Amino acid sequence: MSEQILLDAEELAMMLKIEKSFLHTLKSAGRLPPSMRLSRRAVRWRKGQISTWIAAGCPAWEKMENN
Repeated sequence: MSEQILLDAEELAMMLKIEKSFLHTLKSAGRLPPSMRLSRRAVRWRKGQISTWIAAGCPAWEKMENN
């Protein structure tokens, strides 16, 4: 069920306990699971992917995709 829940940048930053600006740094570096662009200004992440990524120890996303 959580796979269908979408998180915005503020919600994801709160979940990760980081600043929103650092979240954008991680996104630019390819360290986060992929986001979805819903509109020009609306970007969301799938909660299920984020939960799986956290459970794996937050590795660079490319490493998770290769496993």
